[in-house]
Amino acid sequence: MSVRGEFLLLLVMVAIVDGAGIAVYYFAGFSGSTGARRLVFTGVWMAASLAVVLAGLWRIRMARTRQRLYETPKR
Repeated sequence: MSVRGEFLLLLVMVAIVDGAGIAVYYFAGFSGSTGARRLVFTGVWMAASLAVVLAGLWRIRMARTRQRLYETPKR
């Protein structure tokens, strides 16, 4: 996949993780729960977001490396 495609995939995946996190927060009743419970939820949500972003950035880096390796030299 191209660098642009990997970047768009990263944006979509982050939007999905954030949308799911917001939905779970409100529908599971975390908005009215204790501070400790919300803190744990926030930590899990941040860890999931971090995992998605790091994986996406790694994929972008690999796409850029492939692009540089197989790019024809300009004269």
